[in-house]
Amino acid sequence: GITNQRETLLAWNAKTGIPYHHAIVWDDVRTSGIARMLANNRVDKFRKQTGLPLASYFSGTKVRWLIDNVPQLRQDLNDKDARQHVRFGT
Repeated sequence: GITNQRETLLAWNAKTGIPYHHAIVWDDVRTSGIARMLANNRVDKFRKQTGLPLASYFSGTKVRWLIDNVPQLRQDLNDKDARQHVRFGT
């Protein structure tokens, strides 16, 4: 079945249907460093727009982590033809 896993993120190739990596679940903290870097010591930097502090549970930090750490995803994003098949979803 399908369930709501909040900000869990998956990247896959729409042509092949194959995921680039396992889903990164909403409470995974491996992207904490990215969130800290974006916050630049101001965790409330986007609170006015989002209502929340910058943190690792946001999908954007997970997208960045995947691009930085999954070579095939990065390669496909840099290829004009392959790029059109890259998908990210929550």
